[in-house]
Amino acid sequence: MRFIGFIGREKYWKLGAIFIIVSVVLFSVSILAVYGSVSSHNDVNFQQAGTTVSYKYFVSEGNTIQYSIKVVNGTNYSVSSYLIGPHNQKFNSLNFTGSSVSSSLIASQSGNWTLFVTSNTNSNLTLDIYFGNMPLYEEISTITGFTLLIIGIGMLGIYYMIKRREKDRIGRKYS
Repeated sequence: MRFIGFIGREKYWKLGAIFIIVSVVLFSVSILAVYGSVSSHNDVNFQQAGTTVSYKYFVSEGNTIQYSIKVVNGTNYSVSSYLIGPHNQKFNSLNFTGSSVSSSLIASQSGNWTLFVTSNTNSNLTLDIYFGNMPLYEEISTITGFTLLIIGIGMLGIYYMIKRREKDRIGRKYS
C-alpha cells in the first residue's frame, strides 16, 4: 500500500473531486443532446383500424436511431410500427399489444428516416411517440462520464483510507 501515498493524500481528494465534476458536466451534455435530438409527439389519437401516422427525422450514418411508443389511453388495442430508411428499406418492424415498445438501430446511411405507426384495432387509442437519434458524441460522453464518476469516487475512497491510516498510526504512536 506504499504506492498509494506516493502522490500525496491531498492530490487524491483534488483529482477525485475534479473527476466527479467533469462526469457531471459530461452527463449534462448527454441529457441536453437527448433533449435536442428527440422529437416527442404526445397524445396522438387513433380512431379506427388502419390509421397511420409518420414522422421524418434526419439521421447521420453511424448514429443510433431510437423510437419509443407508449399507450396513454385505450383498451383492446394492437399497434404496428416500422422504420423506412433513406433508400426505402424497411427496418425494425414491431407489432405490440402491451403498454409500450421501444426499438433502436444504428443508421447504415445518412438521410431522412421515417417512422410509421399504425393502429390495427377499431377502438379509441392515444399514444405518446418519441423518435430521434443519439449522436456518437452523446454515447461517448455518457460512457466517459460514468467512467470518470467511478474513478472519482474511488480516488475519494483512497483519500479517506490514507487519512484514516495516518490517524490510526498517529494514535498508536502516542498511546
